[in-house]
Amino acid sequence: MSDASQKLIFAAAAGNLEQVERLILKEFADVEAKDGDGQTALIAAARAGRLKVVQRLLELRAGIALNAMDASGRTALDHAVENGHKEVVAFMTADVSLLNFSQGLMPAIQRGDEKSMSLILKAAMPTDGQPWPSWADVNMRDVRGQPLLHAGVKSKRPGLLSELLRQPGLEVNSQDRYGRTALDLAVANGEEEMAFLLQKKGAKSSDDLED
Repeated sequence: MSDASQKLIFAAAAGNLEQVERLILKEFADVEAKDGDGQTALIAAARAGRLKVVQRLLELRAGIALNAMDASGRTALDHAVENGHKEVVAFMTADVSLLNFSQGLMPAIQRGDEKSMSLILKAAMPTDGQPWPSWADVNMRDVRGQPLLHAGVKSKRPGLLSELLRQPGLEVNSQDRYGRTALDLAVANGEEEMAFLLQKKGAKSSDDLED
């Protein structure tokens, strides 16, 4: 990493907007560069709650990797949510095409991060019978067609799965591209506690669904 790129990450974290602009425009710092922890300037700014820096980074570099992950598997949005930076979260999620919240929810569950998952679900909780917003849909799927619930089973964290199962509108019998339900997966993986939690919520095996 160049010296300018390293300074850019520090400046972004510190909220030094003037230095951020100078490093990008005059010293040609690489906005995609990562430090030893895998942080980009955008991640550093979001993690520290530097709203103006986040906005300016997106203005200066339209093609910036919005959902790059650091060494812990967290995106810029994950860090903003986890650290309670509501203004940054609001900006990032105001336009779904800008920073899709689902990019934070699925990775949080895949890495077994109960805290981040809880914060995201709390922020997106629908009211008055409204559906989940598309950026935090509990029935979302990843690029391979895996439902969020299946990712919860694979996390091997019963507490995480239990909280996910409490969310309104969750489809407990959704199937992946192989036709497996979350209960099928829990049984196949020997996750007895998870299987019990799923059955309490009415989850069925794919064989039972066919009957």
